[in-house]
This record gives sequence, C-alpha cells and structure tokens, in this order.
Amino acid sequence: MAVREDGGSDWLDFYLPVGALERIDERFGSYLFDQAGGEAVFGWRRTYDDWLADIGTSVYQEVPFRLGLIGFETSGSVDARELNGTPPEERWMGYLLPADGVLRYLAANR
Repeated sequence: MAVREDGGSDWLDFYLPVGALERIDERFGSYLFDQAGGEAVFGWRRTYDDWLADIGTSVYQEVPFRLGLIGFETSGSVDARELNGTPPEERWMGYLLPADGVLRYLAANR
C-alpha cells in the first residue's frame, strides 16, 4: 500500500496479516502481546524479520529508499530525517538504512 503524507514522507507498506502468519507459525499470536521483546519472541521472530529485510534489500536494489522499518505496525513511527542515519541503541523494530549506496540492516533488539 502506498501512503503519501501531506508535507511529509511517502511510504510503501508491505505487510502480512498476523492471522495469516499464524497459519504457518502459531507463535505469531504471542507476538502481539509480548512487545517487551523477551527472548522467547526473538528466538523465532528474528527469522521472519531477516526474511523481510531480504525483501527490503531486493527492493532497494531496484528503487533506493531512505529508510525501511520492520516490525508490527511501524509505518510512520519514525522518519529518516529524525534518525539522520543512526538508529536508536534499543530497537523494538528493525531498520534498513542506506549509507554510501549500501543498505545496512539493524535488527530489533527489544
């Protein structure tokens, strides 16, 4: 889905419904309720986040972007200008950030 903010950024949202994801992995149901990011969640969530980061990297090769976010309902939660190329130390979402034409992936850690 494309989102254009008045006077703000343009976003391309790629998302999968949690209910559909639960059909392939029942642990997705707990994802919504454990936003604290306990080890139990990261043990399995990282696999899916990494998969989405691979998709984002492929998109970047065709259409470079300034920021990619990976996680639950991340759209519009932060802007590339706010980050200025540096994500927070504690991250509840993953970040795809370009630097000198190379896309870096910084995984969620909370």
